[in-house]
Amino acid sequence: YIPTTKYKNFLNISPFGGSDPEISYCDIKDISEFVCDDEAEEIMALNVLNFFTINEVFAMLENWIKKLAQRGKLILTFSDFYEIARRIVMTIIENKEVNEVLYGSQFTPFDIKRSAIPLSVIKNYLLSKNMKITKCRLESFNVLLEAEKL
Repeated sequence: YIPTTKYKNFLNISPFGGSDPEISYCDIKDISEFVCDDEAEEIMALNVLNFFTINEVFAMLENWIKKLAQRGKLILTFSDFYEIARRIVMTIIENKEVNEVLYGSQFTPFDIKRSAIPLSVIKNYLLSKNMKITKCRLESFNVLLEAEKL
């Protein structure tokens, strides 16, 4: 996933090297280079999780939660595997779309999805880390999940 949108008042981070002065480049699994523990008011990871293995996702979330200040927000968007599976079985998703939905467009090495994550797994993980779910929306198979550090 190559970020195309830059957000004002945010530190925009990308794992891909580049020369854009508005983007900081680092391994997004560990943002310690840019954010101290208990410092961030808000962390947004939009369409990021599915591009990492499930083990990497948990380690990455652990790092991001440590960086959040008390009452800090974690905002995630990702594809919900259970909803994708339901839509495949009900033939809501066309066969030609199934591969892209599950595995990414695969046009570049960076656009290959590496995990199928159920919403319930991410919610339960965040709750186990003393996070309060403040918003959870499902549109098609895409999840918007917001959580606050208690």
